[in-house]
Amino acid sequence: MKKSKKLLACMLAAVNICAVGSNFTALSVSAESEKCCCELPPIPQEELEKIEAHSQEKVMPANIQIKSAQALPSSVDLSTSPYFPPIGDQGEMGSCVAWATTYYQFTFAANKLNNITSTKSTAYSPSWIYNWLNNGIANSYSGVERYSVYNMLSTRGCLTMADCPYYKADGTYNTSIKNDTKKMIDALETKLSSYETICIRTSETPITSPKDSDLNQLKTLLNNGYILQVNMRYNFTTKRTTNNEEAVCACYKTTLGHGLTIVGYNDNIQCDINGDGKISEGEKGAFKIADSHGTSEHNNGFFWLMYDALNNTSNYSNNTDRVAAFSFGVPQTNVNFFCYIEVKKSPVNVVALLDINTNCINNFDFSTTKSYVNPYNDNNTESYLAHKGSMPPSEDIMAGILTFNGTIPLDYGNLDNPVSVFTDNNTCFLGVYMKKRRDDAYTAPTISKIKLCDNNMNTITSTTSIPNVENGSWFKSLSAHLIVGDLNYNKIIDSGDADILLNFIAKRTSLSNLQRHLADINKDGIISLTDLTALNKKLPTNEKLTFLRSAQEIYNNMSLEEQAEYSTMFRELECSIIADMSASVE
Repeated sequence: MKKSKKLLACMLAAVNICAVGSNFTALSVSAESEKCCCELPPIPQEELEKIEAHSQEKVMPANIQIKSAQALPSSVDLSTSPYFPPIGDQGEMGSCVAWATTYYQFTFAANKLNNITSTKSTAYSPSWIYNWLNNGIANSYSGVERYSVYNMLSTRGCLTMADCPYYKADGTYNTSIKNDTKKMIDALETKLSSYETICIRTSETPITSPKDSDLNQLKTLLNNGYILQVNMRYNFTTKRTTNNEEAVCACYKTTLGHGLTIVGYNDNIQCDINGDGKISEGEKGAFKIADSHGTSEHNNGFFWLMYDALNNTSNYSNNTDRVAAFSFGVPQTNVNFFCYIEVKKSPVNVVALLDINTNCINNFDFSTTKSYVNPYNDNNTESYLAHKGSMPPSEDIMAGILTFNGTIPLDYGNLDNPVSVFTDNNTCFLGVYMKKRRDDAYTAPTISKIKLCDNNMNTITSTTSIPNVENGSWFKSLSAHLIVGDLNYNKIIDSGDADILLNFIAKRTSLSNLQRHLADINKDGIISLTDLTALNKKLPTNEKLTFLRSAQEIYNNMSLEEQAEYSTMFRELECSIIADMSASVE
C-alpha cells in the first residue's frame, strides 16, 4: 500500500543489511516500515498440489512453445500497450493483490480481448473485488489471497472503475460493494477462464546471466502478451541501475508480502549489486514491475527487479536470511511463483436474480441448476445439471462477515447455451440452490423474491412464493420453457413481439442475448426482415392489425431519411398505408 511520508522516511533511513564485502551497500525495509505492508495469506494447499503436479510445458498456454534465449528478444514492455491501465494508487489499504490481479492483470487481458483502450475509467475495479473479500473495511492492512481473487473473477467477473471507483468524491476509500444489479450482470459477460502458476526453483540452478534458460518460460509468456502476477517478500534491498533507475537486488525473510505485476523484462539493465565498480554477468537483466503506490514512487510507478533477486543464494549480496524474491506464501524459500490468466467472453442468456437480506452473505454457496423434469415431482430422480455461481468462499474472507441486502445475479454458465435447450423441450426448469457453509450463529437469510431475466433485465418469469431455509439449505426452481419468436416472454406470439423485432431491425432499440436467439426465426444466424415477415404471418388477425398500427406510428416518428431507408421493409410487412407513404417519399 502507499507509504506515508513518515513511514517512507523510516524506510529510507534504514540501511541495516550487512554487506558481503566492504563495497556492498544497499537500502532495506526497516521493522518500523513493515506496518505499511499487508498481511497476505499463504498459498492454499490444493494450489500447491496442483502446481507440483504440473510440468513446465503443461502450464504453458495452448499453442505456445517455450522459446530459447537466442530466439527471444532482449526486452519486452507490455506497459506501453493501450490495454495496460495507468499506474494506480492503493492508498492506506492492504489491497495490493487486488490491484495486481484485477486492476493490472485482468484489465490488460479483458480489455485486450474486447479491444478497449485501458483508462482510469475502463480499468477494472480493485475495490469491488477487495471489498467482497475483505468486507469493505476502510484503512485495513489485511490482504487478500490471489487465488480467491481469481475465483471471484471466474464466477462474478468485475465492475469497472467507472462503475465502482476506488476513491469517493471526497478522496476517502470507497467501501461499497456497489450493489448495482445491471452492472453486476454486465460483469458476468467477461470473466477469467483459467489461471496457471509458473515456478522457478533456484537452489540447484541459480540464475547467473540474463540468458539463463530458467528465465525462458517467463520471457516467452511476456513476449506473447501475458502479464504476470507475483507476491514479493516485503523485506528487500534496492540500488540504482547504471541508468539511474531503482532496482530491487535481494529479498529477505519476512511474514509480510506485497502483490505486484510483472509487465516486461530487459536483459540490458545493469546494476552494480555488490558495489565493486564492475558489472558481472549475474548483475545484468531485470523484470519490469508495476506497483500500486502512484507515479511518484520508484521509476514513475515502476521499478526493476534484478534477475539475481530470484536466487535463494547469490554471489553479489548478503545471504543471511536471503530468500527467492517471489517465494512469499510457502515454507520453501527457494521457489518463485508467477501467475498468468486467460480471459473469455461469457455471453449471458439467462440470469437468476435473488432478492436476499443476510448478515453473512459469505456463509453461503450458490449454484444454478437446470432440469428437464419438474424437480418437485415425487418420482423425479434426475440429477440436475449445475453451474457454480458462488459468492467468495467463506474461508477466503479475511476479516469479519459481510452483510448484504439487495439483489444477487447468478448466471447459468453453459446451462443456457444454446437457447434451443429452452425451446426444443416441452419443459425446462431453471433453479437456484443455496447451502450454508458453516454451522455457526449467523441467522438464516430472508429471501423475498426470485426472478429469471435476460441480460437486459427483461423478466422471463418470477415468484414471491419462496420456500423456507431449512437446515441451512434452500432451493427454488422456475419453469423456463420458451417459444421461438416470443421476445416479450409472455408465452404467446403477439404484436408486442413484432414491435420489439421491428424496432430492432429499424435500429431504434437493442435486443438482449436471449432475444437475439429467439428472434432468429428461420435459424439462419441473421436477424433480418425475413424473420420479421415470418413473425408477422404468425400473428392472429387482430394482433396483426395492432402491430400494423404500431408500425405506422413508428414510421411516422422516423425522419425522412429513415423513411426512405426502410420503405421496402414496410412494404414487405403488407402495410398498404405505410407502403403508399413510402412510395411518395421515394
